[in-house]
Amino acid sequence: MIKRIGIIVGRFQVSKLHAGHKHLISEALKNFDEVHIFLGCTKGNYIDKRNPLPPAARATMILEEFPQLYEKIHEIEDVGNWPVWVKNLDSLLEPLDQENTKISIVGSRDSVAEKYESFGGKYSSTYIPEVPELSGTKSREEISNSFMPVWDMRERNLAIWLTSNMTNND
Repeated sequence: MIKRIGIIVGRFQVSKLHAGHKHLISEALKNFDEVHIFLGCTKGNYIDKRNPLPPAARATMILEEFPQLYEKIHEIEDVGNWPVWVKNLDSLLEPLDQENTKISIVGSRDSVAEKYESFGGKYSSTYIPEVPELSGTKSREEISNSFMPVWDMRERNLAIWLTSNMTNND
C-alpha cells in the first residue's frame, strides 16, 4: 500500500488562521495519510512589515487548530530564486521519500503548488479549490500596524551610556 504524503508550503503570516487556511489543511488531512507544513521564512527569520510573525508564533497558531501536526511543521528559507528554492524544498523532502510513498505539494490559490512543478520540482502537485475568504494581506497589515518601533538612535545611545555608567560605578 502506498503512503500518500501531502506537503503544504506557506508563510501563514496572519494573526489567526482564516477559513481558507483551515479548509486547505483540513482537506489535506482528509486526503493524505500524512501532512507536513513548511513555513516560509526570511533569512535569519528577520521580522518586517511583510513578515511580522516569527516561525514559532505561526507554528503555535497552526498547532492550536491542528494538534495532529505536532512535529510536522518545518521551516524553509526564502532565497529569492524559484529554481533554487524548489531544489531546497526537494532536498528537505528527501527523508520523507521512502519506498511506497507518494509525495504531493498541496495548495490552493496563489500557492507554491501552482508554480512548483514549472520550476523543476520532482514531486506532483495537488490543487484544492479555495474557499472565498479575505486575503491574509489585510491581516498582516493589521499586525504590522499594531506596533511601531520607537527605538531611535538617541534612545539607544542613552541606554548604552546609562548601562555602561552603571557597570563602571559598581
